[in-house]
Amino acid sequence: MKISKLHIYGFGKWQDYTCTLDSSSFVSLVGNNEAGKSTIRQFILFVLFGMPPRKREAYQPKSGGTIGGKLELVSDRGKVTIERIHDKQNGAAICHLEDGSTKGEEFLTELLGGMNKEVFQSIYSFQAEDLTALHHLTAEEIGNTLLSIGLSGSSLIHDTEKSLKQDLEAVFKPHGKRPELNVAFNELDQLSKELKELEKEEASYSSLVGHLQQMEEATSHASDSLTHTREAYYQLKRVLQAEDLIKEFHKHGVESNEQVEQFPVNGRERLQALKDQSLPIRSEYNVHTKSIQEKETELLELENSLPSAEWNDTFQQWLNDLDPFRRDLDKEVEWKRSLEQEKDALEKELASLKLDMTMDDLPTYEFPFYLEERWTQLNKERSRLMMEAEHLESSKIQLTQTLDQLDNAKKKLEERQMSEDEYRTSSHLLDEHERQQRSQVRRKDADKARTWMYALILSLIGAAAAWLLTSPPLGVFALLLGAWSGWNYFREKGTETEVESGPSTKLSATEYDHLQQKLKAHEDALLEMRSLRTRLEEKEEETIRIDQQKVTLETRISGLQSQVSKEVAQYPFLEGIDPDYWIKILQVLLPLKRDWEKHEAWKEQFESLQIRNKERSNQLFEFFNHSGWEWEEYIVSKNLAYLETVQSELEQKHHRIASLRDSLEHSKEQAAYLSQKLHPYQSEVEALFHQAGVEGEEDFLNKAEMVEQIRFHQTEQTQLRRQLKGTLSEEELTSFNLLDQLPDFDRISFQINNTKERMNELEAAIAERKEQIASLKHQISLLEKNGVFSEVRHQYQQKRDLFQQSARKWAVKQVAAELLKQTKDVYQHQYLPEVTRSATDYFKRLTGGKYIQVAFHPEHEKLVVEDAVGFRYLSTELSRGTSDQLYVALRLSISTIISETNPLPFLIDDAFVHFDEGRREVMEAILEELAGTHQVILFTCRKDRVKEGQHAILLDQETKVAN
Repeated sequence: MKISKLHIYGFGKWQDYTCTLDSSSFVSLVGNNEAGKSTIRQFILFVLFGMPPRKREAYQPKSGGTIGGKLELVSDRGKVTIERIHDKQNGAAICHLEDGSTKGEEFLTELLGGMNKEVFQSIYSFQAEDLTALHHLTAEEIGNTLLSIGLSGSSLIHDTEKSLKQDLEAVFKPHGKRPELNVAFNELDQLSKELKELEKEEASYSSLVGHLQQMEEATSHASDSLTHTREAYYQLKRVLQAEDLIKEFHKHGVESNEQVEQFPVNGRERLQALKDQSLPIRSEYNVHTKSIQEKETELLELENSLPSAEWNDTFQQWLNDLDPFRRDLDKEVEWKRSLEQEKDALEKELASLKLDMTMDDLPTYEFPFYLEERWTQLNKERSRLMMEAEHLESSKIQLTQTLDQLDNAKKKLEERQMSEDEYRTSSHLLDEHERQQRSQVRRKDADKARTWMYALILSLIGAAAAWLLTSPPLGVFALLLGAWSGWNYFREKGTETEVESGPSTKLSATEYDHLQQKLKAHEDALLEMRSLRTRLEEKEEETIRIDQQKVTLETRISGLQSQVSKEVAQYPFLEGIDPDYWIKILQVLLPLKRDWEKHEAWKEQFESLQIRNKERSNQLFEFFNHSGWEWEEYIVSKNLAYLETVQSELEQKHHRIASLRDSLEHSKEQAAYLSQKLHPYQSEVEALFHQAGVEGEEDFLNKAEMVEQIRFHQTEQTQLRRQLKGTLSEEELTSFNLLDQLPDFDRISFQINNTKERMNELEAAIAERKEQIASLKHQISLLEKNGVFSEVRHQYQQKRDLFQQSARKWAVKQVAAELLKQTKDVYQHQYLPEVTRSATDYFKRLTGGKYIQVAFHPEHEKLVVEDAVGFRYLSTELSRGTSDQLYVALRLSISTIISETNPLPFLIDDAFVHFDEGRREVMEAILEELAGTHQVILFTCRKDRVKEGQHAILLDQETKVAN
């Protein structure tokens, strides 16, 4: 089976992309990193085997669209098109056959020989990352793969084995507790133990009764001890619960101080009253003082912020150049826009010509002044030659038609002509007949002439006699005699003509006329034939002359084509354009070139202006940088506006400095006046400070706060003492000395934990003894009842029967699992040697004979190789490249075993990145051999690895090439 074509509707980076493989046996899809090679490989796997919905969503195109596409396959069933779309039929495959019918997923599975995606990827599809799996490959795993593929082409064997294992483990596990047989076995064991215990207990009833009494006494003592321990525990808990209250009580514990007694009575209130009375004046004084400080600070800052004279000169120079610079910037923007518009217009005008030329190509062409005349002459000559060719062709057609007509006329004339023998016979017969007729006519003419002569003589004699005798009757008689003689002569002559025309001794008149007409027609045909042959000869000569003219014309046309080719070579954009349009194109290109040259000249002026503006912008940037201002990149106009803003700010600063100096003088005068008004209040405040023994108001207030705190703590401690006595007993307060010192609550917590543990131990011991007592009472009760022993024995028998039934079912499945394992072992031993032999051949070729044997270790079944010297290495001990080559050899060897039933395509994604150059060439040779039975699709980033004659597709150019 081969993939001949793929079309991606949308899958990852690919959208509406078609790739034709032409059923080639070896195809290389070449592309750089991130060109989408692995995505195409995943797309092929998606169409053939499907993909879970969440995994499909990872290949949603970023620009939107449908996930899906189709593959065109060529198999022994003909051409099949497989289509799979993410949101159509829940991503199920649709198979379109050559006869127009449509099949579903079952047909595709059958077409693939029942192979699923996992098996296909393990054999036919791999990449560099997959090769690392070699280090964990065992003989059993390869055998399982061969068995699954060979028997069903799917994971059916594995699923059956897994199902049997689950069923067996559900019934019995050697160390399990929940399986059916394990539970039944435990129940039987428990019942067996109970039976043995019952047998023993029948003999020990009195011993059990004595032991029960001892256990009850020990339990009573333990209960008393538990009661005392619990009382101590709850006492400690109550003290611990009052921890916050006790800590709060000791926190308020303070001693009395002599300074509290010396502090002025209502000192804080008296001080506050003095402050309230002097507050308006002091507030106004503070306002003026603060204002003086703020104004002095602001004045100092403003004076310090004023720039130096040197900076100010530079700044003024920039202000003077501001408007010209701004005009140049505006001109630069306007020119840039105009140049772009003009360039777009010129490019659109050039594009309208639909020539294979860009505006950048136009200046490279020279259009001399005589070019138009040359093209005109060339076009005229071309038109003239075309007209001559058409005229010659028309003449040739007419001549051919005339020759055909002459040939037809010749055939008709030949049909009208008599044969030579017939013509001679007919001519001879006609000549003989005419000769006889002429001889007879001559004889009759002589007789009639004599008769007429005699009558005429007699008539003359009679006329003379009548004249002489003057006898009219005689004259009339003579006249009548002459008339009768003439009439009779002419009558007889007419009769002779009829006789002459009549039949002779050989031909009748009709035969004579027919024969004469036939001979005349033959002679006319001969004349026409001679004329026709003359015309035919003339026409044939004219045909030869036309053919010679055509040869001469073709020579001239060839010379003209050579001139046209030279022009096209000099001006490639004329390729494919009728020379009739060359002059029009030239008439458009000449002004277009002049406009472009003007555009380029204007562009040079613009670039000069741009450089000048850039230099001034850099100077301005240096000035901004020197001044510590923020520079707005790409917005020079905003920076120029900022200069105006700075100018305005400097002017405002100068105005502000003058205003501050006037205001500062006034504030100082007001502050001096208010200071005099505050003096009496200040004296009384100092007296309070002296009595309290402090230096200032802050110390006075702190001391007042301290005195108030001491008095507050004394009050709080009294209230907390009453709360403690209400919460804890007097015994608890005294025993823990809670009022005199703060107890160690960590130690109390430790004592609580110890007491709790002791309580738990006593409770556990009591519970255990109670269980033992209950057990003893139960044993005594069982011994006192006679039917218990038989009932337990009956339960034991029922459980044993059920256990035997379950054991038989388990044994059946165990035998089935063992048979399946034996089948796998047989299949593995049958095909695994063939796999290793084939892998050895491939690996030996790949390594140039360095390694001569591939096998599996007999103990741990790990893959090992043997070199030419005899040393053996595990796959983990090989280099990365050699390890990859070993894995590829195994892949190819397995494929040769199953290729008879499933000759599916190989999808190899840059799997040879760790191969050196020599082994890569050997690998490529192996793949070319493999292409004889399988289609090999190689995804690679190495364009230089594509050999001559190999089918390759460049993904980065999205074009197909055949090297």
